[in-house]
Amino acid sequence: MRRSIIAGIVLVLLSGMGVYLIARATAPKSDPTTTGDPSVLSGVSPQTIAEIAHYQYTQVYTNPTYHFSFKYPKGFTVSATNGLNNSYVILVEKLPSPVGVQILISSFNSPDLDMTPELIHESVPGLPIENPQVIDVGTPRKGLAFLSNNQEFGGKSREAWFAFEGNLYQISTFAEFAGLLNGVVATLQLK
Repeated sequence: MRRSIIAGIVLVLLSGMGVYLIARATAPKSDPTTTGDPSVLSGVSPQTIAEIAHYQYTQVYTNPTYHFSFKYPKGFTVSATNGLNNSYVILVEKLPSPVGVQILISSFNSPDLDMTPELIHESVPGLPIENPQVIDVGTPRKGLAFLSNNQEFGGKSREAWFAFEGNLYQISTFAEFAGLLNGVVATLQLK
């Protein structure tokens, strides 16, 4: 059973990378010559990143299929589509900038597991997990938020993973947008 869980996580991770490859192709790349700071995405100023902490999450997205909702800031758009390998992808974006969060949902055969660094490392041995933090999103099980080194996000990424009603949720963004991810996760309501 544990092998099927691990195989499922690997499949979901690969699906997520594939979906974000499309979005990444249109997002600006890191360029220290335009910002003076290699950790800041080109076209996104440090002031824009600082504004994330002050966003007011007033708009509501509800998904009746997966029984959840979350709030997001005014001026952002939410789009949803079927992803690779029977996954479902939700993008919360402030267009035309690359500021946004991706939510990837895939089947998960064991909703009775807490997300832990050990479980993720069994599935994806090379995935760095920095500063892991247990999160409570209202499910009987615990999720995990962490920093990683995901090349699909230009290197550093912020991740939040949890299981709910037979599905694995992977919420991801560029590390610079961790405040936006935290705001979405903080307003998440599971029904």
